[in-house]
Amino acid sequence: VLGKLRDLPHGIVSMNSKGNIERSLANASLLDRFEYVIGYEEVSEARQKPAPDGLLMCIDQLTGMAPGHVAYVGDHQIDIECARNANEALTADDYDIHVFSIGAAYGIGTESGAWPEEPDYTAQCPDDIASIVWR
Repeated sequence: VLGKLRDLPHGIVSMNSKGNIERSLANASLLDRFEYVIGYEEVSEARQKPAPDGLLMCIDQLTGMAPGHVAYVGDHQIDIECARNANEALTADDYDIHVFSIGAAYGIGTESGAWPEEPDYTAQCPDDIASIVWR
């Protein structure tokens, strides 16, 4: 999937530590595919997901807040809420950016319909992500 989306910038916003994320990516030879990684230590405890702060920092680093669309892939309800909260903050600040959420309903037992708030799109397998992004 990363190969199919290689022309787009990639970032990670996680409640895991940046060091752990980067080590995992390096071990999988994927670290060079991500331009920006935000771990929990870069966002105050009070502003962790579902607050949009980490996601907004990542969008700023990757796009400079240029108008457009941002795909945010997550595997938990909190990720869907974070995308919604980012859209609210972007609208309030008059940015012409829309974040659409993609729920990853594979690999961890999460199924579509299992979340109280549905994502904009649901990926049943990793390849679905590229299909959704290129719509």
